[in-house]
Amino acid sequence: MVARVPSGVTLGGAARKAELGPGTALLQIERWKEFSEVVPALAYAGVDFIEIAGNDDIAVSLIEPSGSSWQPNAGERLFTSRVVTAPERSRAVWFVPVTELAGFLRQARQAGLTFEHLYDY
Repeated sequence: MVARVPSGVTLGGAARKAELGPGTALLQIERWKEFSEVVPALAYAGVDFIEIAGNDDIAVSLIEPSGSSWQPNAGERLFTSRVVTAPERSRAVWFVPVTELAGFLRQARQAGLTFEHLYDY
């Protein structure tokens, strides 16, 4: 992953592999569960992403109130499905440009939506 990392940001489960220029670094994060925990934490800390595993877009799932009409600044809602164990909630899956991912996650959090998963490739 290539990211813009503000000075003083703790990387948590991410390993800084190389400096690519002022404020830009190559980060390594384990896949699946750890990836879905570390990336949002970095976004909330002010890190912005440039590229993830060579990809320009990534799928994100959020849990939201059923019937939500939330519209972020970037991303395309792919589908919404009900949460069987919580009928008042829905799972929305979005396709988001990697360069907009941090802002998307910050907007979702501010709107009170629950981040669920990042589908890494």
